[in-house]
Formats: sequence, structure tokens, C-alpha cells
Amino acid sequence: NSVRERILALIRESLGDPRFYRSSIDKTLLPPAAEGLGVRVPPFEIISDVDAARAFADEQGYPIVLKRAFGTAGQAVEIVPEEARLELAFRNLISKGDATLWKSADLLAQAWIPGKGLLHAVAAWEGVVDAGMTREVLMRSPATGPSTVVRCRHAPEARRFSELLAAGFGVSGFFGPEFIEHERTGDVYLI
Repeated sequence: NSVRERILALIRESLGDPRFYRSSIDKTLLPPAAEGLGVRVPPFEIISDVDAARAFADEQGYPIVLKRAFGTAGQAVEIVPEEARLELAFRNLISKGDATLWKSADLLAQAWIPGKGLLHAVAAWEGVVDAGMTREVLMRSPATGPSTVVRCRHAPEARRFSELLAAGFGVSGFFGPEFIEHERTGDVYLI
């Protein structure tokens, strides 16, 4: 039992506050949590059926982005350019949702933000950011996949939002929020 307690203490010390583990990685929980911390996010809705996705798209306009609760390297994301592709994208994501640590029947629908991706690598301890750097995504392969060409650049809003996330989630360790910088306004959105 003392070994178990030491291991749990090490996990908490290494990863930060366990109350926020899921909300920091579940794409359906992250936007409302981030918004509550003062981090800008695209307009979104948590949906569980294709009719809700259609209603969201009718309100926001196409393209929209659909995301499964869990996934990495873009394999849990579908960019839906038009209504004719909505149902297939929805079914694609829902059908792959069972192979994750936490089960979720919901998807995140987000408004599409045109612009460049910003990746902000952060080292934090007990919610305080110690270091970070921003990379602008110049190329991806595929379009929703990992970045293949990046360049370092100054992005104060991405840094400030990363600091808010670290403090709000009590992060210890490394984390890498991804943002989009709107091509016209320059506003940064957590995606």
C-alpha cells in the first residue's frame, strides 16, 4: 500500500492536478473548460447526432470541424467543407470512438477558423509556466495531421493562453496546446 501511495504521489507530482487530466485531453470537455479560464476558442457545440451537427453548420456556415473526444495526429478530426460530406464525416468519427481510454458518444463541432496553426510547447510546474516556444505550422501531411514544416516565431497571445491553461489545470510537465491565428484579425484560438 505504501508503494501504491508513492506511485500515486509521483504521478500527481509529474502530471499535475488529476482533477483536470480528462478535461485537458478530451476534445469535448476542453473548449468549455478553456473558455472558463479566459482562453479564446472557436464557436463550438457538443453534439451526439448528425442533426445537431447539421444545425450547428447551418448556424456557423461551412466548413466546420468535427472532432472525436480522443485522438492524436489528426486521426480524430474531420474538416467538413459542405453539407454533402457531413453525414459521412460524422459516421466516420463516431464509428472509431470505442478504442479510447474513456468512452464518449459525443463529438465536438467547431466553427472553421481560417489561418495558420501555432504550436506552443510548454514546460510548467504546479501550474506555473517555466519555458515555452511557439512554432508556426507551414505544412501538414495530411491536412489534419501532424505538422511537417514549422518555423519558430513570437506569438504573445498563444503564450498567454498557454499560461492560463497551465494555471487553470495545475499542469506539471510538458504540454503542447495547438492554436489557430485568424488570417484576417490575428486573433488566436485554442483548437
